[in-house]
This record gives sequence, structure tokens and C-alpha cells, in this order.
Amino acid sequence: MFDLSNDLLIRVLIFLVIFAMTIQILRKTLFQDKIISGIIALTVALMGAFYISYSQLEFIIQTYGIGGIIILIFVPFLIAFFFIYSSNITGVLRKMFWIFYGIVTFVILQKNNTFSSDTLTGISLLIIFLTIAIIFFDKSIQSQFNTIKNLKK
Repeated sequence: MFDLSNDLLIRVLIFLVIFAMTIQILRKTLFQDKIISGIIALTVALMGAFYISYSQLEFIIQTYGIGGIIILIFVPFLIAFFFIYSSNITGVLRKMFWIFYGIVTFVILQKNNTFSSDTLTGISLLIIFLTIAIIFFDKSIQSQFNTIKNLKK
């Protein structure tokens, strides 16, 4: 039976990324013909996906994994940041929310065994630093949001 391993899935991802980038570059610079640029892009993508070494593949897996974790952490952070400061919540409740958010995110990261301890330490320190900075600069951030909200009226 056909085995869908991480190695195969990452190779397919690499193939798709290389193919999409190569075909776009070729269409914009060298060849206006879709068939010629498609054949060249297919050849380059197949060679790139086939000849990549395992250590390079492992690096790509780790890089995409770290990028995914960062996106999964900071997109909710940005959404919460916008809604907390756009509403009329008092300063104490905002600070309590950021402390709660920082603790929950820190605990979720510590339960994750996908990445090395150095990577998790770096992301955890960044979250702790951002939480402390937001708590200290809460009044100035809120005043900036109020200023922008008043300018729109």
C-alpha cells in the first residue's frame, strides 16, 4: 500500500512551492508562452523535490513547523489585542486578560514536544516579554486607540 509519510508530504509541498514560484517567475520575465514555462517549471520542481537531501528536508520541516506555531500563537494575539483595546474595558481587566493570555500561551507551549527546547525557550521568552510590555504600556496603547477612534469620527 502507499504510505503517506511526513517525508513524502514535505516533498510534495516543496514540489508545489518550487513549481508555483518558477512558473510565475518564468511567465513574468522570460517566456510569455504558458506551455514552455510550464514544462521548464515542472522540470525544475521535479529535480528540486527529488534531489533534496534528508538533512535539508529536516530543516524545512522544522522551519515550517516553527512558522506554523508562531502563526497559531500571534494571530489570536493580534485579534485579542484589537478587540481588547477597541472596547471600553477598564485598565485592570485589560491587564488581567493579558496576564491570563500570557500564562495560557506559555503553558500550551510547554506541553508541546514537537520542537527543541531552544526554540520553545525563545518563543516563550518572546511571549513573556510581550505580555510584560503590554501591561506596562497599557495606558499609552489605550490612549492611542482612543485617539485613532476619535479621529475617525
